[in-house]
Amino acid sequence: MSSHDGDKDSISLQVTVYLAEKDLDTFFEALGSVFNQIASEPYCTLFEVYQSQEDKGQILMLKNWSSTREWLVDVGMRRPYLDEYHAITEPLFLRPKDTKILDRKGGKWSIVKKSNGQIWDGDDDGGHDESKIKGTKIVL
Repeated sequence: MSSHDGDKDSISLQVTVYLAEKDLDTFFEALGSVFNQIASEPYCTLFEVYQSQEDKGQILMLKNWSSTREWLVDVGMRRPYLDEYHAITEPLFLRPKDTKILDRKGGKWSIVKKSNGQIWDGDDDGGHDESKIKGTKIVL
């Protein structure tokens, strides 16, 4: 098996960080500087960010990749454009980040409805403009 075998591999990287509420603006500004670069990676198939309702400083970043764990760890997570993001955000963490790499089940175990939000085909600047929302394909 090569370091990347296309559609055969599908993994999810889930990273939870813990911040003081006073540092959220700094964190989101730094994340915004790399969000589209990560989303534009050829093997990135999903990138979503969540914020805890109970603890606003708890942020979950969910990234799905059509790659192997080895590619993600050895290549994807070592992109030079991430260096500044890490330098800015890691000193803000109240405790070490939680990182999990999971095998995605996908196929019949995955669905995204248009009502879930924007669907980006990856051919533009990130699709943050409502006029660039694309239709969705539901996989059952």
